Amino acid sequence: MKFLLLMLLTFIHTSFAADIYNPANNQLSIPSVQVGSTTYNNVVVTVGNILSIGSSSNQNTYIRIQTNVGSMDFQLFPVSAPLTVQNFLNYTNAGFFNGTIFHRVIPNFVIQGGGYTPGLVPKIPTLPAISLETPNGLSNTLYTIAMARTSDPNSATSQFFINLVNNASSLDYINAVNPGYAVFGISTNNFGLGAQTSATINTIANTATQTVGGFANVPVTDVVIQSIKVVNN
Repeated sequence: MKFLLLMLLTFIHTSFAADIYNPANNQLSIPSVQVGSTTYNNVVVTVGNILSIGSSSNQNTYIRIQTNVGSMDFQLFPVSAPLTVQNFLNYTNAGFFNGTIFHRVIPNFVIQGGGYTPGLVPKIPTLPAISLETPNGLSNTLYTIAMARTSDPNSATSQFFINLVNNASSLDYINAVNPGYAVFGISTNNFGLGAQTSATINTIANTATQTVGGFANVPVTDVVIQSIKVVNN
């Protein structure tokens, strides 16, 4: 194993983009490494001493969430949350979110979507669940976007939520027992649409809700995600 680690470290130079480096735990997530005749997939290497690392190739990743009540722009943070951002972009690029709804709206807390279509029909299939990336230096503050999950920390797939207030005290990492929720982006005015983004978020937050079956806080009128697209990378 020590020999394998040494071999892997010899590959960690210009072959790997900085956006797969997680500074919170000094780890590099490497999709695939060839060692001799053997290929190792999804390799994670803990680096004890970083001498230097180049700028991320996709530091400025922006997405636009277009809904039937307006659009929202967010900047994603692939350096701080590489696995989470890549997971979200995988769904985005596949068009998975198109036609899904914000199925959970709780004023002064969060709006949540990405998992159901109208009628609360689950959107399937989802990709494999990802590992929780907390703490990652990002916090569940106002208008940040984070991954939803079950009680299992490593269960996030496609569902995400937008913080309507500063939820850092209740949703951020505390310890291994309370690992929090992984933030991976924040609303942005990079394209001059900051007011529109805030207006759309607030429109969704103020929509009337109801209980449907076992689902509480469901909008009476569907808030549909028409598309999510990368607008600048």
